[in-house]
Amino acid sequence: MIRRLRLFSGLVMLAYVTMHLLNHAVGLISLRAMEDVLWYVFRIWTNRPAQVLLYGSFLVHYVLALSALWQRRTLRLRIAEAAQLVLGFAIPLLLVRHVVATRISDSFFHTDVGYYAYLLWVYFVRSPDHGYLQMLVLITAWAHAMIGLHFWLRVRPWYERLQHLALIIAVLVPLLALLGMIEAGRQVAALAADPGWAGQAFAKMTLPPPETAADLEQIVRILTRVFVGAVAAVLLARLIRRAWQRRRGLVRIGYPDGRVVEVVPGASVLEASRLGHPARPCLRWAWPLLDLPRAGAR
Repeated sequence: MIRRLRLFSGLVMLAYVTMHLLNHAVGLISLRAMEDVLWYVFRIWTNRPAQVLLYGSFLVHYVLALSALWQRRTLRLRIAEAAQLVLGFAIPLLLVRHVVATRISDSFFHTDVGYYAYLLWVYFVRSPDHGYLQMLVLITAWAHAMIGLHFWLRVRPWYERLQHLALIIAVLVPLLALLGMIEAGRQVAALAADPGWAGQAFAKMTLPPPETAADLEQIVRILTRVFVGAVAAVLLARLIRRAWQRRRGLVRIGYPDGRVVEVVPGASVLEASRLGHPARPCLRWAWPLLDLPRAGAR
């Protein structure tokens, strides 16, 4: 059931991200085309059932990720697994400002800013650093999703035949999205060179007044602390659990080459083998955090 919930919630968010990125890619045609496609995307994802499904999927996926982090006996992972873990927890931190400035602002503060022209003006004219952050979260979210999708599909016998095509699509979608976003941003920057363009273009929008902007910034800070605190609390709880379990005794697993690995009760043989693999010197400082006891010959 947990695997199915993780898969279903991940696929829901992947559907949203894919439509969002393809909408970005339409910027290679024109800014007007982006706005036209956005109208249909909004109709799909801004109705109440779709919002409950999307936000519920994020909550379920995030809670399950924290649970998986807690349940792991070791954080010594393969590169792809570690990348998926780090990217997954980085997404909310990178995305929180965008979500607060658009969805929370419109839904709870009665603003109306969810238009490409305004957002691209913010990202490419008023606050370019926010634009760089948005491009980074685009790549981060897509990479996390593709790694998870690969892990899910790799056991299917037909996947090997389509793996090269899947890789091409996985690279093209974010690339086209970035190019579309940059091209549309250039168009907006050129329009914004006219001093009167912004006032005329945003006249029909309900932009947040200064007091609302301050409230939104406070929400961003609070949510950022919540996301950082949740991961930090799980990591701290892991250290406490490990110290308590070590006091209860360790299990020794021997290998034919003479190595002996000490692990806490409940660890799998795979986890023990990863612990017993010699650690790179650059990671030795992280032994306590990663649950990496020294393994040596006896």
